[in-house]
Amino acid sequence: MRKQRVLYIGAPYRLSNPSRADMMDVFEQSGRNSGNLLIGHSLRSQLNADVTSISPEYPPRDGGYDYIAVAAANFLFSGFDFGAFADLIEKIDLPCVMVGLGAQAPKSGHMPDIAPGTKRFVQEIADRTYRIGVRGAYTAEVLEKLGIRNVQITGCPSFYLYSPETIAERHAGKRETGRVSFNGSRNVMSHSGDPARMQRLEAAVYQACRETDSQFVLQSELEELAILTSSDPAQDLQNAARIRESLALDLSDEEVRDLVKSKFKIYFDIEHWAEGLSDVDFSLGTRFHGNLIALLSGVPAHVICHDSRTQELCEFSGIPHSTLGEVDLDTDIIGLRKQSDVGPFLARQSANYEAYRTFLEKNGVSHTLQPTRVGSEAEHAMTPA
Repeated sequence: MRKQRVLYIGAPYRLSNPSRADMMDVFEQSGRNSGNLLIGHSLRSQLNADVTSISPEYPPRDGGYDYIAVAAANFLFSGFDFGAFADLIEKIDLPCVMVGLGAQAPKSGHMPDIAPGTKRFVQEIADRTYRIGVRGAYTAEVLEKLGIRNVQITGCPSFYLYSPETIAERHAGKRETGRVSFNGSRNVMSHSGDPARMQRLEAAVYQACRETDSQFVLQSELEELAILTSSDPAQDLQNAARIRESLALDLSDEEVRDLVKSKFKIYFDIEHWAEGLSDVDFSLGTRFHGNLIALLSGVPAHVICHDSRTQELCEFSGIPHSTLGEVDLDTDIIGLRKQSDVGPFLARQSANYEAYRTFLEKNGVSHTLQPTRVGSEAEHAMTPA
Protein backbone atom coordinates (compact mmCIF):
# COMPACT_ATOMS: atom_id res chain seq x y z
CA MET A 1 0.00 0.00 0.00
CA ARG A 2 1.33 3.42 -1.01
CA LYS A 3 2.43 5.63 1.88
CA GLN A 4 0.36 8.78 2.18
CA ARG A 5 1.86 12.10 1.09
CA VAL A 6 0.86 15.02 3.24
CA LEU A 7 1.20 18.80 3.08
CA TYR A 8 1.81 20.28 6.52
CA ILE A 9 0.85 23.69 7.93
CA GLY A 10 1.18 25.04 11.45
CA ALA A 11 3.32 24.48 14.53
CA PRO A 12 6.88 23.48 13.50
CA TYR A 13 7.89 19.89 14.17
CA ARG A 14 11.63 20.29 13.67
CA LEU A 15 14.26 23.00 13.48
CA SER A 16 17.21 23.43 11.14
CA ASN A 17 20.40 22.37 12.96
CA PRO A 18 19.34 23.76 16.37
CA SER A 19 22.65 22.72 17.95
CA ARG A 20 24.63 24.83 15.47
CA ALA A 21 22.37 27.83 15.00
CA ASP A 22 22.25 30.99 17.08
CA MET A 23 19.70 30.55 19.88
CA MET A 24 17.72 33.61 18.80
CA ASP A 25 17.52 32.21 15.26
CA VAL A 26 16.22 28.94 16.66
CA PHE A 27 13.72 30.88 18.74
CA GLU A 28 12.39 32.53 15.56
CA GLN A 29 12.14 29.12 13.85
CA SER A 30 10.00 27.85 16.72
CA GLY A 31 7.41 30.53 16.02
CA ARG A 32 8.75 32.57 18.96
CA ASN A 33 7.47 30.03 21.46
CA SER A 34 9.23 26.73 22.19
CA GLY A 35 5.88 25.23 23.23
CA ASN A 36 4.91 25.16 19.54
CA LEU A 37 7.48 22.43 19.03
CA LEU A 38 5.60 20.07 21.34
CA ILE A 39 2.45 20.54 19.25
CA GLY A 40 4.19 20.06 15.91
CA HIS A 41 6.47 17.24 17.06
CA SER A 42 3.47 15.35 18.42
CA LEU A 43 1.30 15.59 15.33
CA ARG A 44 4.20 14.78 13.00
CA SER A 45 5.04 11.65 15.02
CA GLN A 46 1.41 10.52 14.69
CA LEU A 47 1.25 10.81 10.88
CA ASN A 48 2.28 7.64 9.06
CA ALA A 49 3.15 9.65 5.98
CA ASP A 50 5.77 11.50 3.98
CA VAL A 51 5.34 15.10 5.08
CA THR A 52 6.16 18.34 3.25
CA SER A 53 5.87 21.66 5.09
CA ILE A 54 4.24 24.50 3.16
CA SER A 55 3.16 28.10 3.73
CA PRO A 56 1.77 30.93 1.59
CA GLU A 57 5.39 31.89 0.85
CA TYR A 58 6.39 28.28 0.07
CA PRO A 59 3.48 26.52 -1.67
CA PRO A 60 3.81 22.91 -2.87
CA ARG A 61 5.99 22.42 -5.93
CA ASP A 62 4.10 19.41 -7.28
CA GLY A 63 0.90 17.40 -6.90
CA GLY A 64 0.02 13.89 -5.84
CA TYR A 65 -0.66 14.70 -2.17
CA ASP A 66 -3.43 13.03 -0.17
CA TYR A 67 -4.41 15.75 2.29
CA ILE A 68 -3.34 18.85 4.21
CA ALA A 69 -2.54 18.46 7.92
CA VAL A 70 -2.80 21.55 10.13
CA ALA A 71 -1.15 21.55 13.56
CA ALA A 72 -3.19 24.35 15.06
CA ALA A 73 -2.84 26.49 18.17
CA ASN A 74 -4.71 29.56 19.40
CA PHE A 75 -5.58 30.65 15.86
CA LEU A 76 -8.96 32.14 16.84
CA PHE A 77 -7.44 35.26 18.37
CA SER A 78 -7.83 38.95 17.64
CA GLY A 79 -4.12 39.33 16.85
CA PHE A 80 -4.04 36.86 13.95
CA ASP A 81 -5.25 37.02 10.35
CA PHE A 82 -4.91 33.80 8.35
CA GLY A 83 -6.28 35.17 5.10
CA ALA A 84 -3.18 34.13 3.13
CA PHE A 85 -3.57 30.57 4.43
CA ALA A 86 -7.24 30.61 3.39
CA ASP A 87 -6.10 31.46 -0.14
CA LEU A 88 -3.57 28.62 0.01
CA ILE A 89 -6.14 26.03 1.15
CA GLU A 90 -8.59 27.15 -1.53
CA LYS A 91 -5.95 26.95 -4.25
CA ILE A 92 -4.64 23.50 -3.30
CA ASP A 93 -8.18 22.14 -2.70
CA LEU A 94 -7.36 18.87 -0.91
CA PRO A 95 -9.02 17.14 2.05
CA CYS A 96 -7.86 18.64 5.35
CA VAL A 97 -7.33 17.54 8.92
CA MET A 98 -6.88 20.19 11.57
CA VAL A 99 -6.07 19.30 15.18
CA GLY A 100 -5.71 21.48 18.27
CA LEU A 101 -7.58 24.57 17.12
CA GLY A 102 -8.10 26.97 20.01
CA ALA A 103 -9.88 30.24 20.65
CA GLN A 104 -8.18 32.78 22.89
CA ALA A 105 -9.92 35.36 25.04
CA PRO A 106 -9.20 36.69 28.54
CA LYS A 107 -12.05 34.58 29.92
CA SER A 108 -14.15 31.66 28.68
CA GLY A 109 -17.49 32.83 27.36
CA HIS A 110 -16.09 35.94 25.68
CA MET A 111 -16.25 35.96 21.88
CA PRO A 112 -12.83 36.88 20.45
CA ASP A 113 -12.67 39.46 17.68
CA ILE A 114 -11.70 37.16 14.82
CA ALA A 115 -10.33 38.61 11.58
CA PRO A 116 -12.29 37.92 8.37
CA GLY A 117 -9.27 36.12 6.89
CA THR A 118 -9.14 33.74 9.86
CA LYS A 119 -12.87 33.03 9.62
CA ARG A 120 -12.43 32.19 5.94
CA PHE A 121 -9.40 30.00 6.69
CA VAL A 122 -11.33 27.89 9.19
CA GLN A 123 -14.34 27.71 6.89
CA GLU A 124 -12.19 26.52 3.98
CA ILE A 125 -10.90 23.71 6.20
CA ALA A 126 -14.36 22.88 7.55
CA ASP A 127 -15.56 22.45 3.96
CA ARG A 128 -12.80 19.88 3.36
CA THR A 129 -12.79 17.81 6.54
CA TYR A 130 -14.81 15.24 8.45
CA ARG A 131 -14.47 17.24 11.66
CA ILE A 132 -12.11 19.91 12.96
CA GLY A 133 -10.30 18.86 16.14
CA VAL A 134 -10.68 21.65 18.71
CA ARG A 135 -9.06 22.17 22.10
CA GLY A 136 -12.20 22.27 24.21
CA ALA A 137 -15.84 23.21 24.68
CA TYR A 138 -15.17 26.95 24.55
CA THR A 139 -13.56 26.76 21.08
CA ALA A 140 -16.44 24.58 19.87
CA GLU A 141 -18.87 27.28 21.04
CA VAL A 142 -16.91 29.98 19.21
CA LEU A 143 -16.97 27.96 15.98
CA GLU A 144 -20.69 27.31 16.33
CA LYS A 145 -21.25 31.07 16.49
CA LEU A 146 -19.33 31.26 13.21
CA GLY A 147 -21.68 28.65 11.71
CA ILE A 148 -19.12 25.80 11.79
CA ARG A 149 -20.54 22.68 13.44
CA ASN A 150 -18.46 19.78 12.12
CA VAL A 151 -16.09 19.91 15.09
CA GLN A 152 -14.92 17.46 17.72
CA ILE A 153 -13.16 18.09 21.02
CA THR A 154 -9.75 16.44 20.75
CA GLY A 155 -7.63 18.63 22.99
CA CYS A 156 -4.12 19.12 21.62
CA PRO A 157 -2.20 16.49 19.62
CA SER A 158 0.52 16.78 22.27
CA PHE A 159 -1.79 14.86 24.66
CA TYR A 160 -1.10 11.76 22.58
CA LEU A 161 2.66 11.93 22.14
CA TYR A 162 3.02 8.81 24.31
CA SER A 163 0.64 5.96 25.00
CA PRO A 164 -1.47 6.06 28.17
CA GLU A 165 0.38 2.99 29.46
CA THR A 166 3.75 4.71 29.05
CA ILE A 167 2.58 7.84 30.87
CA ALA A 168 1.07 5.83 33.73
CA GLU A 169 4.26 3.78 34.13
CA ARG A 170 6.34 6.94 34.33
CA HIS A 171 4.16 8.36 37.08
CA ALA A 172 4.21 5.09 39.00
CA GLY A 173 8.00 4.96 38.91
CA LYS A 174 8.67 8.60 39.76
CA ARG A 175 10.88 9.24 42.80
CA GLU A 176 10.55 12.43 44.85
CA THR A 177 13.48 14.82 44.81
CA GLY A 178 11.97 17.97 46.31
CA ARG A 179 12.89 20.04 43.24
CA VAL A 180 10.35 22.17 41.38
CA SER A 181 10.21 23.26 37.75
CA PHE A 182 8.50 26.61 37.26
CA ASN A 183 7.20 28.24 34.11
CA GLY A 184 5.49 31.55 33.42
CA SER A 185 3.93 33.95 30.95
CA ARG A 186 5.42 37.29 31.94
CA ASN A 187 5.37 38.62 28.39
CA VAL A 188 1.64 38.00 27.80
CA MET A 189 0.16 39.32 31.03
CA SER A 190 -2.06 41.67 29.04
CA HIS A 191 -3.91 38.64 27.59
CA SER A 192 -5.15 37.74 31.05
CA GLY A 193 -8.61 38.46 32.38
CA ASP A 194 -6.92 40.25 35.30
CA PRO A 195 -3.49 41.61 34.26
CA ALA A 196 -2.75 43.18 37.67
CA ARG A 197 -3.38 39.92 39.49
CA MET A 198 -1.37 38.01 36.93
CA GLN A 199 1.55 40.38 37.46
CA ARG A 200 1.48 39.52 41.17
CA LEU A 201 1.35 35.82 40.35
CA GLU A 202 4.28 35.95 37.94
CA ALA A 203 6.30 37.92 40.50
CA ALA A 204 5.49 35.28 43.13
CA VAL A 205 6.73 32.54 40.78
CA TYR A 206 10.03 34.35 40.18
CA GLN A 207 10.50 34.84 43.92
CA ALA A 208 9.68 31.20 44.65
CA CYS A 209 12.17 30.07 42.02
CA ARG A 210 14.85 32.21 43.64
CA GLU A 211 14.15 30.88 47.13
CA THR A 212 13.79 27.14 46.43
CA ASP A 213 15.64 24.22 44.89
CA SER A 214 14.18 24.73 41.45
CA GLN A 215 14.52 25.70 37.81
CA PHE A 216 12.49 27.91 35.47
CA VAL A 217 11.75 26.78 31.90
CA LEU A 218 11.21 29.62 29.43
CA GLN A 219 9.06 29.47 26.31
CA SER A 220 8.79 32.97 24.83
CA GLU A 221 10.22 35.52 27.26
CA LEU A 222 12.62 37.66 25.22
CA GLU A 223 14.52 39.53 27.94
CA GLU A 224 15.23 36.35 29.87
CA LEU A 225 16.34 34.58 26.71
CA ALA A 226 18.58 37.52 25.85
CA ILE A 227 20.28 37.29 29.25
CA LEU A 228 20.89 33.57 28.71
CA THR A 229 22.53 34.17 25.34
CA SER A 230 24.34 37.47 25.99
CA SER A 231 27.98 38.09 26.85
CA ASP A 232 27.39 41.83 27.35
CA PRO A 233 27.17 42.66 31.08
CA ALA A 234 25.64 46.08 30.47
CA GLN A 235 22.95 44.63 28.18
CA ASP A 236 22.22 41.92 30.75
CA LEU A 237 21.48 44.54 33.39
CA GLN A 238 19.25 46.49 31.01
CA ASN A 239 17.20 43.37 30.32
CA ALA A 240 17.13 42.52 34.02
CA ALA A 241 15.76 46.00 34.73
CA ARG A 242 12.94 45.45 32.22
CA ILE A 243 12.04 42.17 33.91
CA ARG A 244 12.17 43.74 37.37
CA GLU A 245 10.00 46.70 36.32
CA SER A 246 7.43 44.58 34.51
CA LEU A 247 6.86 42.45 37.61
CA ALA A 248 7.55 45.10 40.26
CA LEU A 249 10.07 42.71 41.81
CA ASP A 250 11.67 43.63 45.10
CA LEU A 251 15.08 42.65 43.76
CA SER A 252 18.05 44.49 42.34
CA ASP A 253 18.90 44.27 38.66
CA GLU A 254 21.95 42.19 39.58
CA GLU A 255 19.80 39.75 41.54
CA VAL A 256 17.39 39.36 38.64
CA ARG A 257 20.28 38.78 36.24
CA ASP A 258 21.85 36.19 38.52
CA LEU A 259 18.52 34.40 38.97
CA VAL A 260 18.06 34.08 35.20
CA LYS A 261 21.62 32.96 34.52
CA SER A 262 21.64 30.37 37.32
CA LYS A 263 18.17 28.81 37.10
CA PHE A 264 16.47 29.64 33.80
CA LYS A 265 16.53 27.32 30.79
CA ILE A 266 14.91 26.93 27.38
CA TYR A 267 14.63 23.80 25.24
CA PHE A 268 14.23 23.50 21.47
CA ASP A 269 14.27 19.69 21.43
CA ILE A 270 11.39 17.72 22.94
CA GLU A 271 13.48 14.83 24.21
CA HIS A 272 15.99 17.20 25.84
CA TRP A 273 13.08 19.09 27.41
CA ALA A 274 11.73 15.88 28.93
CA GLU A 275 15.22 14.96 30.17
CA GLY A 276 15.49 18.39 31.77
CA LEU A 277 12.55 17.46 33.99
CA SER A 278 14.00 14.14 35.11
CA ASP A 279 15.26 15.46 38.46
CA VAL A 280 12.17 17.46 39.48
CA ASP A 281 9.00 16.12 41.07
CA PHE A 282 6.57 18.98 40.53
CA SER A 283 5.88 21.48 37.74
CA LEU A 284 3.96 24.71 38.31
CA GLY A 285 3.07 27.82 36.34
CA THR A 286 0.87 29.42 33.71
CA ARG A 287 2.34 27.66 30.66
CA PHE A 288 0.10 24.86 29.49
CA HIS A 289 2.63 22.99 27.37
CA GLY A 290 5.41 23.54 29.89
CA ASN A 291 3.30 21.67 32.42
CA LEU A 292 1.96 19.12 29.94
CA ILE A 293 5.41 17.87 28.98
CA ALA A 294 6.05 17.36 32.70
CA LEU A 295 2.89 15.25 33.00
CA LEU A 296 3.87 13.25 29.91
CA SER A 297 7.25 12.62 31.56
CA GLY A 298 5.79 11.33 34.84
CA VAL A 299 6.02 14.61 36.80
CA PRO A 300 2.89 15.92 38.61
CA ALA A 301 1.97 19.41 37.46
CA HIS A 302 -0.44 22.24 38.16
CA VAL A 303 -1.53 24.81 35.58
CA ILE A 304 -2.62 28.27 36.74
CA CYS A 305 -5.11 29.24 34.04
CA HIS A 306 -5.00 32.90 33.08
CA ASP A 307 -7.18 32.78 29.95
CA SER A 308 -9.67 30.64 28.05
CA ARG A 309 -7.17 28.59 26.04
CA THR A 310 -5.42 27.06 29.04
CA GLN A 311 -8.60 26.49 31.01
CA GLU A 312 -10.47 24.53 28.34
CA LEU A 313 -7.50 22.23 27.73
CA CYS A 314 -7.19 21.47 31.44
CA GLU A 315 -10.92 20.88 31.84
CA PHE A 316 -11.04 18.49 28.90
CA SER A 317 -8.03 16.44 29.95
CA GLY A 318 -8.38 16.42 33.74
CA ILE A 319 -5.07 18.23 34.28
CA PRO A 320 -4.75 19.72 37.80
CA HIS A 321 -5.41 23.44 37.54
CA SER A 322 -6.62 26.57 39.26
CA THR A 323 -7.94 29.76 37.76
CA LEU A 324 -6.01 32.95 38.38
CA GLY A 325 -8.69 34.11 40.82
CA GLU A 326 -8.54 30.91 42.85
CA VAL A 327 -4.85 31.15 43.71
CA ASP A 328 -4.03 32.70 47.08
CA LEU A 329 -1.08 34.93 46.23
CA ASP A 330 -0.32 35.62 49.89
CA THR A 331 0.60 32.01 50.64
CA ASP A 332 3.31 29.70 49.39
CA ILE A 333 2.26 28.90 45.81
CA ILE A 334 4.21 25.66 45.91
CA GLY A 335 1.44 24.54 48.27
CA LEU A 336 -0.67 24.03 45.13
CA ARG A 337 1.04 20.68 44.92
CA LYS A 338 -1.44 19.43 47.53
CA GLN A 339 -4.23 20.21 45.04
CA SER A 340 -2.52 18.42 42.17
CA ASP A 341 -4.01 14.95 41.94
CA VAL A 342 -2.99 13.53 38.55
CA GLY A 343 -5.47 10.66 38.91
CA PRO A 344 -8.21 12.26 36.75
CA PHE A 345 -5.69 13.06 34.01
CA LEU A 346 -4.38 9.48 33.94
CA ALA A 347 -7.90 8.05 34.11
CA ARG A 348 -9.03 10.01 31.05
CA GLN A 349 -5.97 9.35 28.92
CA SER A 350 -7.01 5.92 27.64
CA ALA A 351 -10.48 7.02 26.59
CA ASN A 352 -9.24 10.24 24.98
CA TYR A 353 -6.38 8.43 23.24
CA GLU A 354 -8.68 5.81 21.75
CA ALA A 355 -11.21 8.41 20.62
CA TYR A 356 -8.41 10.44 19.04
CA ARG A 357 -7.33 7.38 17.03
CA THR A 358 -10.89 7.07 15.72
CA PHE A 359 -10.98 10.78 14.91
CA LEU A 360 -7.83 10.49 12.78
CA GLU A 361 -9.14 7.43 10.96
CA LYS A 362 -12.47 9.08 10.13
CA ASN A 363 -10.49 11.97 8.69
CA GLY A 364 -8.66 9.54 6.40
CA VAL A 365 -5.34 9.74 8.26
CA SER A 366 -2.96 6.77 8.33
CA HIS A 367 -1.41 7.05 11.80
CA THR A 368 1.11 5.48 14.17
CA LEU A 369 -1.06 5.27 17.31
CA GLN A 370 -1.60 1.75 18.64
CA PRO A 371 -4.81 0.52 20.32
CA THR A 372 -4.92 0.92 24.07
CA ARG A 373 -7.14 -0.09 26.95
CA VAL A 374 -10.22 2.10 26.95
CA GLY A 375 -11.25 3.56 30.31
CA SER A 376 -14.73 3.89 31.73
CA GLU A 377 -15.12 7.40 30.30
CA ALA A 378 -14.73 6.24 26.68
CA GLU A 379 -18.33 6.90 25.76
CA HIS A 380 -17.95 10.52 26.91
CA ALA A 381 -14.59 11.28 25.32
CA MET A 382 -14.40 13.75 22.46
CA THR A 383 -18.12 14.04 21.89
CA PRO A 384 -18.97 16.23 18.89
CA ALA A 385 -20.07 19.74 19.80
